[in-house]
Amino acid sequence: MQKDNAVILRLRINYRKMKHKQNRSSLSKGRGTAKQLLERSAEIEKKRFEQGFLGRLWGSSPNIPSNIAALLIVSLTSTGILYTFCVIGLPADKIPVSIKDFWTIIFPVITLALGYLFRNGVRQ
Repeated sequence: MQKDNAVILRLRINYRKMKHKQNRSSLSKGRGTAKQLLERSAEIEKKRFEQGFLGRLWGSSPNIPSNIAALLIVSLTSTGILYTFCVIGLPADKIPVSIKDFWTIIFPVITLALGYLFRNGVRQ
Protein backbone atom coordinates (compact mmCIF):
# COMPACT_ATOMS: atom_id res chain seq x y z
CA MET A 1 0.00 0.00 0.00
CA GLN A 2 2.78 2.38 0.95
CA LYS A 3 4.67 1.45 -2.21
CA ASP A 4 1.61 2.34 -4.34
CA ASN A 5 1.33 5.72 -2.66
CA ALA A 6 5.00 6.44 -3.39
CA VAL A 7 4.52 5.53 -7.06
CA ILE A 8 1.45 7.74 -7.30
CA LEU A 9 3.32 10.61 -5.63
CA ARG A 10 6.25 10.22 -8.06
CA LEU A 11 3.86 10.22 -11.03
CA ARG A 12 2.18 13.40 -9.78
CA ILE A 13 5.54 15.14 -9.34
CA ASN A 14 6.69 14.10 -12.83
CA TYR A 15 3.37 15.27 -14.28
CA ARG A 16 3.73 18.68 -12.60
CA LYS A 17 7.32 19.04 -13.85
CA MET A 18 6.20 18.17 -17.37
CA LYS A 19 3.34 20.67 -17.22
CA HIS A 20 5.69 23.35 -15.88
CA LYS A 21 8.11 22.81 -18.80
CA GLN A 22 5.24 22.98 -21.30
CA ASN A 23 3.96 26.22 -19.78
CA ARG A 24 7.44 27.78 -19.92
CA SER A 25 7.91 26.80 -23.56
CA SER A 26 4.44 28.01 -24.53
CA LEU A 27 5.09 31.34 -22.78
CA SER A 28 8.24 31.93 -24.82
CA LYS A 29 6.34 31.08 -28.01
CA GLY A 30 3.31 33.07 -26.89
CA ARG A 31 5.19 36.34 -26.44
CA GLY A 32 5.18 36.98 -30.18
CA THR A 33 1.56 35.93 -30.38
CA ALA A 34 0.64 38.21 -27.49
CA LYS A 35 2.42 41.10 -29.20
CA GLN A 36 0.52 40.42 -32.43
CA LEU A 37 -2.72 40.18 -30.50
CA LEU A 38 -2.10 43.53 -28.82
CA GLU A 39 -1.21 45.16 -32.14
CA ARG A 40 -4.33 43.72 -33.76
CA SER A 41 -6.58 44.89 -30.94
CA ALA A 42 -5.03 48.38 -31.13
CA GLU A 43 -5.66 48.41 -34.89
CA ILE A 44 -9.30 47.36 -34.39
CA GLU A 45 -9.76 50.03 -31.72
CA LYS A 46 -8.29 52.66 -34.07
CA LYS A 47 -10.65 51.65 -36.90
CA ARG A 48 -13.60 51.69 -34.50
CA PHE A 49 -12.64 55.20 -33.39
CA GLU A 50 -12.26 56.41 -36.99
CA GLN A 51 -15.61 54.96 -38.08
CA GLY A 52 -17.61 56.62 -35.32
CA PHE A 53 -21.15 55.63 -34.44
CA LEU A 54 -22.58 55.66 -37.96
CA GLY A 55 -19.59 53.78 -39.34
CA ARG A 56 -20.20 50.99 -36.85
CA LEU A 57 -23.88 50.99 -37.77
CA TRP A 58 -23.47 50.98 -41.57
CA GLY A 59 -20.16 49.15 -41.93
CA SER A 60 -17.12 49.94 -44.07
CA SER A 61 -17.23 52.20 -47.12
CA PRO A 62 -17.75 49.57 -49.85
CA ASN A 63 -20.58 47.95 -47.87
CA ILE A 64 -22.55 51.07 -46.89
CA PRO A 65 -24.97 51.12 -49.88
CA SER A 66 -25.72 47.41 -49.59
CA ASN A 67 -26.25 47.65 -45.83
CA ILE A 68 -28.60 50.62 -46.20
CA ALA A 69 -30.58 48.80 -48.91
CA ALA A 70 -30.85 45.68 -46.75
CA LEU A 71 -31.95 47.75 -43.75
CA LEU A 72 -34.57 49.46 -45.93
CA ILE A 73 -35.89 46.11 -47.16
CA VAL A 74 -36.13 44.65 -43.67
CA SER A 75 -37.72 47.74 -42.11
CA LEU A 76 -40.29 48.27 -44.88
CA THR A 77 -41.24 44.60 -45.01
CA SER A 78 -41.63 44.38 -41.25
CA THR A 79 -43.62 47.63 -41.20
CA GLY A 80 -45.91 46.30 -43.92
CA ILE A 81 -46.49 43.02 -42.11
CA LEU A 82 -47.07 44.79 -38.80
CA TYR A 83 -49.52 47.25 -40.40
CA THR A 84 -51.35 44.41 -42.12
CA PHE A 85 -51.82 42.46 -38.90
CA CYS A 86 -52.83 45.55 -36.90
CA VAL A 87 -55.42 46.73 -39.42
CA ILE A 88 -56.83 43.38 -40.56
CA GLY A 89 -59.62 43.25 -37.96
CA LEU A 90 -60.72 46.89 -38.13
CA PRO A 91 -63.73 48.12 -40.12
CA ALA A 92 -62.96 49.86 -43.43
CA ASP A 93 -64.11 53.30 -42.25
CA LYS A 94 -61.65 53.25 -39.28
CA ILE A 95 -58.57 52.47 -41.44
CA PRO A 96 -56.68 55.57 -42.66
CA VAL A 97 -54.99 53.71 -45.56
CA SER A 98 -56.23 50.40 -46.87
CA ILE A 99 -53.90 47.41 -46.75
CA LYS A 100 -53.77 47.25 -50.53
CA ASP A 101 -52.86 50.95 -50.83
CA PHE A 102 -50.24 50.63 -48.12
CA TRP A 103 -48.53 47.75 -49.91
CA THR A 104 -48.89 49.63 -53.21
CA ILE A 105 -46.85 52.44 -51.66
CA ILE A 106 -44.05 50.40 -50.07
CA PHE A 107 -43.74 47.48 -52.51
CA PRO A 108 -41.98 49.45 -55.30
CA VAL A 109 -39.39 50.71 -52.81
CA ILE A 110 -38.76 47.15 -51.58
CA THR A 111 -38.33 45.80 -55.12
CA LEU A 112 -36.09 48.75 -56.03
CA ALA A 113 -33.81 47.99 -53.07
CA LEU A 114 -33.82 44.27 -53.93
CA GLY A 115 -32.88 45.09 -57.51
CA TYR A 116 -30.04 47.26 -56.28
CA LEU A 117 -28.73 44.51 -54.01
CA PHE A 118 -28.81 41.81 -56.69
CA ARG A 119 -27.47 44.05 -59.43
CA ASN A 120 -24.69 45.21 -57.11
CA GLY A 121 -23.79 41.60 -56.28
CA VAL A 122 -23.57 40.64 -59.99
CA ARG A 123 -21.25 43.54 -60.79
CA GLN A 124 -18.77 42.64 -58.09
